[in-house]
Order: sequence, then C-alpha cells, then structure tokens
Amino acid sequence: MIPTIKEINKKLYIPAKLALSNFEIEKEGLLYEACRFNLNEAHILCRTAKITPKKVGQFVTFWNRNFEGITQPFSENDAFDFYVINVSKGELFGQFVIPKMVGMAKGLVSTEAKEGKRGFRVYPPWDIAVNPQAKRTQAWQLDYFISFEDPIDTNLVKKRYASE
Repeated sequence: MIPTIKEINKKLYIPAKLALSNFEIEKEGLLYEACRFNLNEAHILCRTAKITPKKVGQFVTFWNRNFEGITQPFSENDAFDFYVINVSKGELFGQFVIPKMVGMAKGLVSTEAKEGKRGFRVYPPWDIAVNPQAKRTQAWQLDYFISFEDPIDTNLVKKRYASE
C-alpha cells in the first residue's frame, strides 16, 4: 500500500530537510492521487502509478486541461520543477523524481518542438522490463528513483530533489 503524503513527509522529506508546504489535491486526478505541493522552493506535481494486468511496469497520467476544457500534456510553460510518481508492489515502495528538464528531453513534457505525453509507463527496479523499449526506458528512469527501503538515503533524496 502506498504511504500517505504525511507518511512520505515523515519518512523522506523531513529527514532530508525538505519542507513540504502548499499541499493541494487535484480533484480531476483522484484515481492517480494527483496533488501539487512545494518542497522548499521546488514546485512538485505528484501522481501514484497503477499496476495494469497485461503489461510490465506501471501506468501514470500526466495531463491538465486547457482553457477549452480539453486534456493536454503538461508543457515547458507550466509552473512545476519536478514530476513525482509514487510506485508500489506489495511491500515495495518508491518514487520517481523526474526534473522538468529531463521530462522535456525524454518527450514527456511538451515543448515548442514536440508534444508531450498524457500518460506513460514507469518501471521500478523490481519490475523486469522485457522488450527493448521498456529496457531503455527503465534504464534512464532508474537514475531518478528513490527506494523507501530502510535506511532511507537522505543524501540521495536531497540529490533527487535538487534543482538541475
């Protein structure tokens, strides 16, 4: 079971000296536990990924609505610094902390040159990616992963949430 934001704050953020503030639930993304908050000065978009029955990895959404009410991928012009994706399987839990610039480089965040993704798969270390694309995706994603295994590496947490 995924820890609540209070548990995540107690176990990860407070020991790493990251102050959580301005927590806000996004009503449209309740299925993915969508929320926004600040950690120190960083603006965070957060979702919880879902295990799907037929594919390895977990699926997560990453969209907002434009002025016409149509869903669209987040863009380089949106006010966030990190996209945080909580993942779990049984007793295993972790977070992907993807900086906005990495999201742009990997095609998740829209830029003037390319439209981003409304949803995508993440591959925690406990999932065995089998096809070549999934293996490549998992390889770069794991560079942005934090495990909740004890003891928590607070230096790694600080590093993941450091502005690039």
